Amino acid sequence: MNGIFLDLRDDEIDLMYRTPALIALLVAGADGKIDSREMRCAAKFVSEAQDFWTPYFHEVAERMPIIMERSRKEATEDLDLTMTRITVSLRQLNSVLPKLARQDAIKFYDFLLRLSKEVAGASGGIFGFNKISKEEELIINLPMIDNPAYFQPC
Repeated sequence: MNGIFLDLRDDEIDLMYRTPALIALLVAGADGKIDSREMRCAAKFVSEAQDFWTPYFHEVAERMPIIMERSRKEATEDLDLTMTRITVSLRQLNSVLPKLARQDAIKFYDFLLRLSKEVAGASGGIFGFNKISKEEELIINLPMIDNPAYFQPC
């Protein structure tokens, strides 16, 4: 990764690798069900995201199906609890992203926003209208993650 994650602890690096899958699951589960079409869309979106951090996205694309399947099984037992756990995990990014170069943090955050919108629009609606549910609309802007564009330089 050319030192992008050099200042991160192992648990923070792990979070960075799990984050795209967590975002996909959070958005997909917002309406009370995790649709396989949304999961396929998320995996495809991540595998095609080569605009920055190419080695990272290659590894995330390999890990993502495993992470999503494990979390999806947990979600079938208690979706509300799974969504709460995911939100708590994603909040941890607020202490991780400031450790990255500001431009890298901004690119990553923008990628996460694009991913959430892709997943939300992947399923639902009638004849292509109203594809994003009210529940998804509440979270696609990822309110639990601070926008790094507003971080104060050290």
